[in-house]
Amino acid sequence: MTQEALAELADLSLTHISHIEVGSNMVSLPALVNICEILKTTADRLLYDNLTQPTAYMSADVAQCFADASPQEASVMLSAARSVKDAMRNVRLSV
Repeated sequence: MTQEALAELADLSLTHISHIEVGSNMVSLPALVNICEILKTTADRLLYDNLTQPTAYMSADVAQCFADASPQEASVMLSAARSVKDAMRNVRLSV
């Protein structure tokens, strides 16, 4: 969704939406709730970049993803997740 579309649906100015996105303006709780409803997400997911620790919903998402996996699938999925995490950390260290 574009900032323009979000601004219109949230009844906020495009400038205000832009400033909220880059963190130069505070957002009121009612506006945040409205934006979350428009984007069909939760505040914790929307604000995830500002979180330092994984939140409970991530654990629930992982559990749901693994719930119907066979033991072999779960093993491959876990191995892939560990590899992705290692690769991300290596990229971060080399930057």
